[in-house]
Amino acid sequence: MTDGNINIKALIQKAWEEASSSHTQTHKDRAKAWIECLGKGFREHYPNENHRVFWRDNSCNSDFELSELLFDISVCQIGWVPSIAQEKPLPYIAKSLWQVESEFDNKNSREITKDFSKLVMGRSENQLFISTYQGNRQEQVKDLCSCIARFCNGNLYLCFVEHPKMWSSASQDPQLFKWEENDWRDEWEPH
Repeated sequence: MTDGNINIKALIQKAWEEASSSHTQTHKDRAKAWIECLGKGFREHYPNENHRVFWRDNSCNSDFELSELLFDISVCQIGWVPSIAQEKPLPYIAKSLWQVESEFDNKNSREITKDFSKLVMGRSENQLFISTYQGNRQEQVKDLCSCIARFCNGNLYLCFVEHPKMWSSASQDPQLFKWEENDWRDEWEPH
């Protein structure tokens, strides 16, 4: 699926392959590697001076003096305004292109609900929520997210990946769903 000149399926698959093959050992480091690989993937698609990609530990946004901005990953179009005193150019967020939230706690639906709800507040052109495979509970997680998805705008995606503790060379590929007509449509299935 391509939205905003970006093939989100390809970006997720590439980031997944890079992150799951990293040699980090702890679950926390693996989750951090996943966000880092996704962030870099977005930055490859939005490399010019009019865009910024924010995620924790990204040092490429020195003009904003921060790395993460509200979401696990935020992709923004920026503008410039002169400062009041010295008329130095200051960057501002002109448009939100992508907002990404992830929740790897696969036992607590409250955490899924809390993080998915952030996407409602964000109002971006494209939004992506990442959760872990839930086994028998996966349909319940999709149903839970469906209740909230009705209040999101723009293109909305739900992605399932393996929990970082399960990463191995035989890891299951991500599953991606797009919210369309009040249902989650599998993006890996032919239409």
